[in-house]
Amino acid sequence: MGKFTALEKAQLTKNWSLEEQSALAHFLKELRVEEKETVFLGKSGERMLYFIESGAVRLAFEGTEVDLHEGDSFAEMSIVHATHKIVSAFALKDCVFWVLPFQKWEDMKRAAPMISLKLIESICQKMAQLLNNNFQPHQALAEKSQSASSNRPPSSFEFQ
Repeated sequence: MGKFTALEKAQLTKNWSLEEQSALAHFLKELRVEEKETVFLGKSGERMLYFIESGAVRLAFEGTEVDLHEGDSFAEMSIVHATHKIVSAFALKDCVFWVLPFQKWEDMKRAAPMISLKLIESICQKMAQLLNNNFQPHQALAEKSQSASSNRPPSSFEFQ
């Protein structure tokens, strides 16, 4: 197992060429977290992208939980945008991650700009897919109808 196994299975990079995966792997660091340990807490300012090589992680936010497994990635937006995390992450099993810390991301942008661009494109594709799978147009249309009838400003989820 190793960096390449994680990248071959990850949604973000599984369709990349071996050369592209190798270029990204150069910037990744191994991180091991034991079962039941905290990976990070909500409100954390940590900026790091995680690829799960082995194990399982639970992301939790206000009573909603999502379990991620081998081949998944998470915290992608933290390398792109400085903000506090809104979820907490906990190891459900012993985990091996390959992580891209923010400083390595900065190094990659200078040393391998085409790989950093490809990673951003992959992150955008993943985010678009998540939005498409979770967005319910009828709710946005209902908000638009309520907004028009109450003459209030539109919310960010409404069609413009």
